[in-house]
Order: sequence, then C-alpha cells, then structure tokens
Amino acid sequence: MKSKIIFWFIFLFTTLLFQIAQAGKIRVRAREHYEFHSIKLDNQNLKYSGLSNTINVWYEVPFKYSFGLFISPIIGKMPIDDEDKSALLGDQIQIYNLGLEFKKYIPLFNKEQFFYRTGLSWIKIKSEGQSEYLNGLGLYLGFGYEFKYKKMGIAPEFAMRYGVLESNNSITSVTPSIGFHFYKL
Repeated sequence: MKSKIIFWFIFLFTTLLFQIAQAGKIRVRAREHYEFHSIKLDNQNLKYSGLSNTINVWYEVPFKYSFGLFISPIIGKMPIDDEDKSALLGDQIQIYNLGLEFKKYIPLFNKEQFFYRTGLSWIKIKSEGQSEYLNGLGLYLGFGYEFKYKKMGIAPEFAMRYGVLESNNSITSVTPSIGFHFYKL
C-alpha cells in the first residue's frame, strides 16, 4: 500500500514538473555509479555490486539548489559477490529506483561547490531466484563537490541508500558516483 501511495505521489509530482518545464528551468542531469548492495533477505545477508546510473529531470538554479524526479535503472545485472549462491535471489539482480531528490549547495570557503542530496524512492529488485520481485521504499543521502571545467560541471559524490523491502527485508547501498552537468556559462 505504501509503495502505491509513493508511486502516485511521484506521478503527480512529475506532472507538475513537466508543467514547470515550460518555464525553461528544467534540466536533465546524469550520474554514473558503482554500487555495493547488502540485501538482508530471510536471515541471509547477500552482497551484490555493479554499475548503475541515475537520470534527474528537475528544476534547477545552478550552484544553488535543485529538486525533482530521478530514475535509476541498472545498466545490466549485478552479480553476487558472495561465494555461496542464493536460491532466493539467484546469481544476478537488477535494481530500479524511482523517486524525488533535493540537492542543495553549501557555501564553504566563499564558494558554493559542496553539496548534499537527499531523496525518497520506490525500489524494485528483479531477480532470477525464487523471490522474482521485491518492492520497497528507500531513503538517499549523499555529499559531493562540483567543480567547473569549461562549460561542464564535474561532480564526484559519495552516498548511502537504505531501503525497507516487503516482509521485513532490507537493502543497504553504498553508491560512489560522478555526475556530468552541462551549463550555459
């Protein structure tokens, strides 16, 4: 039930966001991750890792703040890191995140290049094992630094994501990433 409420909230927010897009301050941003996941599932602790990406469509005031929608599909499947294979999830998983993010720059040393990012998401894990699909809700917290190079912003970031999955299961993710932002400077 909670997942459906979050999904509809995101859908309504997306509709509002596309209305704001007509004002011209909507930007599309991307960042690439190498993610490490620890999934607690039926008293097992399974570890997966692999490449992922995030696409943001949001309202942005450059080097001040941003807020909007994000989607994070996995690029390919993440293999299991543990030696023993899990019958519950199988050898590989795909993780999808859809949600809302807020990014705020922090003025330090008379520059606004440090930032934090928070988010709320709906999570879907697709596996090849007995538990074909797992759904849940997640929280995201990240810290980063963006520097300018010509007309591009390069933003390394370190973040954690925690998700509560159905049937009292959970996922904890560590997601170092790098974002590439193109500006009209």
